[in-house]
Amino acid sequence: MRKPAESKSEIKMLTEVCVNLGANRTQADTMAKQLLKRADQLADERGIAREEALRQLLELVAVSYTHLRA
Repeated sequence: MRKPAESKSEIKMLTEVCVNLGANRTQADTMAKQLLKRADQLADERGIAREEALRQLLELVAVSYTHLRA
């Protein structure tokens, strides 16, 4: 399956999510790119849409963040 190119808007959006979770801008940019790369991998492995894979990853990030803040 062909991997879609990461768009600048996707990276920017995910970077902002990571900043809102407490990462500095440099870390957040790296995290955003890693999330997109992993979403592509999961989509291929599981035969699911890239968007669904990204949604699942973001849910994991949110749950982890919630537990760390508790």
